[in-house]
Amino acid sequence: MKAALDDANKHADAVISCWARFMGLSEGKKEFADVRTKVEGALTELYKYRHNGSAEGLQKIIDQNKAGSPPAAASN
Repeated sequence: MKAALDDANKHADAVISCWARFMGLSEGKKEFADVRTKVEGALTELYKYRHNGSAEGLQKIIDQNKAGSPPAAASN
């Protein structure tokens, strides 16, 4: 059971990373406005699930993924 949960959490973290990158790179682009709203809601909920109900730190990850930002460091 623990191995399955660890695997699910690993995949959740990958989704968080992917969606944070999308949010960072699509900021200010009107053509993504509708999708951004949906992704932002799902991303926030998944991030909170992985961080004990807190969204603290999420915006920092999104900001690290904005165009022109240095690459985000991998976190474990």
